[in-house]
Amino acid sequence: RDALIQKAKEAAEKVRRWGDVIELEPLNSFDRRIVHNTLKDDPDVETQSVDVEGTSRKAMLLRPRRS
Repeated sequence: RDALIQKAKEAAEKVRRWGDVIELEPLNSFDRRIVHNTLKDDPDVETQSVDVEGTSRKAMLLRPRRS
């Protein structure tokens, strides 16, 4: 869990720095919730779960928050 939180924070920093959309690997619902909750109060980054073709898991997109 700590490694996932660290990975989410590092990805969020890249989004802030470069303004790029970052896709994390497919995660189960518990892990996606951890990422969402870790970044929910970040004023610069928003998260979104997206379907991954051929699997029941979803990937996480991190992108600059829209105003």
